[in-house]
Amino acid sequence: MNIKKLALSLTVALLALSVTVSAQDDPTKAIRKANTFFAGYNQSQGENVEKLEEAKTNIDYAVENIDQVSTRKQVGAWSNKSKIYLELSKNATTKVKYEDALNGAYTAGKAVIESELAKKFNREGAAKDLQQVAFEFWNRGAGHYDLGDYEAAYEDYNMVLLIHDLISPIDEAADPLAGVDLSEDGTATPKYSTHVKATAFLASTAGRNEDAARLYSQLLESGDKSADIYNGLFRAYFDNDEEKAMQYLQEGRVAFPGNQELLYSEINYYLKNGETDKLEARLKDAIAQDPDNKSLYSVLGNTYDNLMKDATEDTVRTELMEKAERYYRTALEKDSEYSDVIYSLGALYYNEAVRYAKLRADLPLSAKKEYVALSSKFQDNVIKAHPLFIKSESLNPDDRSTIIALKELYAQANRLDITKEYKNRLAQLDNKEEIKVPYGEHPTAAELFN
Repeated sequence: MNIKKLALSLTVALLALSVTVSAQDDPTKAIRKANTFFAGYNQSQGENVEKLEEAKTNIDYAVENIDQVSTRKQVGAWSNKSKIYLELSKNATTKVKYEDALNGAYTAGKAVIESELAKKFNREGAAKDLQQVAFEFWNRGAGHYDLGDYEAAYEDYNMVLLIHDLISPIDEAADPLAGVDLSEDGTATPKYSTHVKATAFLASTAGRNEDAARLYSQLLESGDKSADIYNGLFRAYFDNDEEKAMQYLQEGRVAFPGNQELLYSEINYYLKNGETDKLEARLKDAIAQDPDNKSLYSVLGNTYDNLMKDATEDTVRTELMEKAERYYRTALEKDSEYSDVIYSLGALYYNEAVRYAKLRADLPLSAKKEYVALSSKFQDNVIKAHPLFIKSESLNPDDRSTIIALKELYAQANRLDITKEYKNRLAQLDNKEEIKVPYGEHPTAAELFN
């Protein structure tokens, strides 16, 4: 090995390194270099990405050492960083590499707007740049929304609002929130209000309830007293301030008594709190407005089903059971393969069968006539539940609730051979095994108790 050549190459390498560091020691020179590289990038019509990255490296160094830059040049440094970072966020190569570039462009532009050193022309230039930044946030947010990433979409849409509220004057030609949206009936709504509402919706969907409440309140205070706003405020406060949530819901229901979204919100509230009487009334209102909605019949059937479980008088139980059965069957008329209702109706009959079995077990040995009557009612209800559970299984062979129901039903019918089959299926589920095929050897109703 030639020791002299090696020493010479090391010396050259160290010299090159020292030159680079020396050039970067002066933040003011770094600003000039950033401008030169950025100009070169623009001259290449966006093709020379290396120059854009060199511009980034130099402007980053200058801003990191901004206290070493003369005050009259500090605003220019921030302004240049905003332009460079905006381009980083738009270039097809660098926007992937520098994911946070758009936020960097916003932060730098905001620094210009808020700087006491900035002149009028500095602020006006930064405002125009920030409007381009806002448009990029708006465009990216729409992309996040299309992908179902509501949290990211909210963050980007909210940045558009922050920028709009920060800058002045606004150049309407470059402002994504300028002008109005026209509805089908010709109603004109300011794009700003439309965007605030969309941002509030995204906040709510992403679970950012505090942000949603702030935005919906802003709309309400601006004079937008539409049903969407009242419903949005209800949802925003529902988990943390129930009293306030109900205040907005009731205001909305009074103002828009026929609005379905508000009605459904009220139904969900009463459902959550178990206020059955009010729930029943609201469900009937909803069915009158939307008679083809199978879910409403299901929920109302379930409401009567739950009430029946707590009823002690036979006449009351019978009346409630008839109502539950009627609404479940109406839901199945809307959708014959509505699996949740098929199971619920089967459970309605089976639970009644179990009740008769318990009453029968409590009889004295001398009550033979009563025993026969209760046995008949027991079997009738098991026979009604049986085909519904089989149908439920055919739709969802690996549904645990249905498998348990069939295991217990066959145990009640003393068909222990089939009960064993369903015990094995439960064990398969416990072992994380998938069950794709329903049991294929069910007895008929006539064979069930033979």
